[in-house]
Amino acid sequence: MSQPTTVRNAYGYKDVFADTSAHTGEWSIIQSISDSTAFTTLTGDISAAPTTLPKGMIIEGTFTAITLSAGEVIAYRKP
Repeated sequence: MSQPTTVRNAYGYKDVFADTSAHTGEWSIIQSISDSTAFTTLTGDISAAPTTLPKGMIIEGTFTAITLSAGEVIAYRKP
């Protein structure tokens, strides 16, 4: 099982997830960076959070739990 990569840039900290482990925290933006990303869990303040994202798609909100079933995302932490 791989550990998430954490990077700091001009927008703050971001995590890169490419595994099926459950991740908790507080993120404000999620971006798909694989051809198709599927979520087992995506918990946050969006009432109809998508279960799949195509490559490059970005969703904004407040997210507190992310579990992928396939793909890879960048999750930008809340400032």
